[in-house]
Amino acid sequence: RIPGCYKYDGQVTIQVKIHKSVTAKLSKTVRLKGTKDWKESVDAKIGEEVEFQIEYVNLLADQVNNVMIRDVLPTNLEYVADSTILYNSNHKNGTKVVENTLTTTGINIGSYGVKGNAYVRFTAKVINKSLTCGKNQLVNWASSTVDSKVTKDDASVMVTRDDDTCKEQPTPPTPPTPPVIPETGATE
Repeated sequence: RIPGCYKYDGQVTIQVKIHKSVTAKLSKTVRLKGTKDWKESVDAKIGEEVEFQIEYVNLLADQVNNVMIRDVLPTNLEYVADSTILYNSNHKNGTKVVENTLTTTGINIGSYGVKGNAYVRFTAKVINKSLTCGKNQLVNWASSTVDSKVTKDDASVMVTRDDDTCKEQPTPPTPPTPPVIPETGATE
């Protein structure tokens, strides 16, 4: 207990041990729709569509079951319905995921043996709900969950808003400075 006032002070020291077990590798990339190269970040315009890819790899020494993949879109990206496709050893050419729950509750992509992997791809559209004038970074997070162990990664979409409402508004004229400083406060 330390009394309050400037002449009293105290110090608290804590020790923290970080325990991290790597159970999976998750990689998140993005590209403009219609291009080929996957990147960590792309530039896009309002109204354009981007494609995201989530790669999951099992790093455990045993098979894992019921792998859940979930994606959290930022406010100014909108999920395109029925655009999720799953690629894995059972679906080398991809299979459409019927549920549109990737960005809400997530999707179950099945079971994976040692070093087994999968790709989940989907499309999102850049919209303007709350973009500020100038450059905006829209960070999109993906996560995988196996037996309550979560792995995350992200990719970004850079959007520059420069529409007519962003043009510089004229600043109001500064009122003239009075020639004499007015007397304020107590007087004789």
